Amino acid sequence: MTTKFTVDLTTLGEAANGVKGVVADASQIDLSNVNAGFNVTGDGALATALSNFLDKWHYGLSNLTSDSQKITGMLDYAQKAYTAYEEANKQAASKNGTLSGTVPGADPGEAQ
Repeated sequence: MTTKFTVDLTTLGEAANGVKGVVADASQIDLSNVNAGFNVTGDGALATALSNFLDKWHYGLSNLTSDSQKITGMLDYAQKAYTAYEEANKQAASKNGTLSGTVPGADPGEAQ
């Protein structure tokens, strides 16, 4: 039994755009101006805990944003590669009248 592998190019593009939107929204979050000092909280332990939380939040958000940008780049690359491959298949079919035989172009899954 042969398993057919397909790629939904529209969904792939929508996923990339969705991640881009989340990254854009996350980039707008600025907690650097939050005053977590003793004068605001009234408690040294609370001020320290809040300051530590904000530092870790900023670090984590920076990592997530960076990773998400990499994921978006790969999704965009995959969409373009599969779109090019599909176009090569269509051109081969229109010239030969069939998709049998060797299709021009490299496998988009192979590293270049």
